[in-house]
Amino acid sequence: MKWRSAGTVGMAALAVLASACSSSGSADSAAGTASPAAASPASGLGLPDLHGKTVEVAAIWTGPEQATFKKVLDDFAKRTGATATYVPTGDNVSAFLGSKVQGGAAPDVAFLPQVGV
Repeated sequence: MKWRSAGTVGMAALAVLASACSSSGSADSAAGTASPAAASPASGLGLPDLHGKTVEVAAIWTGPEQATFKKVLDDFAKRTGATATYVPTGDNVSAFLGSKVQGGAAPDVAFLPQVGV
C-alpha cells in the first residue's frame, strides 16, 4: 500500500508539473490551458503532450523505493512523451537543493521529506 500511495502522489505531482511545463504556442496555452495528449481510456487522465520536454525529479529514495518510483516516471514518460529523469538527493535534501538552486540548475520537481525544507 505504501508503494501505491507513493506512486499515486508521484503521478499527481508530475501531472501538475506536466500541465505547467506544456507550451504549444497556441491560444490555449496562452490562456493557461494545455492541449491534452491521448491518455489511456482506463486512466481518465488528460495529460499534455510533452514530446521534446525533459522533467527532472529529485527525491531521497534509494533501493526498492527508487526502483518503484522510476516505474512511475517511465509511465509518465509513456503517457506524455516527456523525458523524465530521477536524481537522488542523498540524505541532506536541503543542502542538495540549496546548491542546485544557487547554481541555477534546480530540478523541475523535488519531493521533500522534511516539512521545513
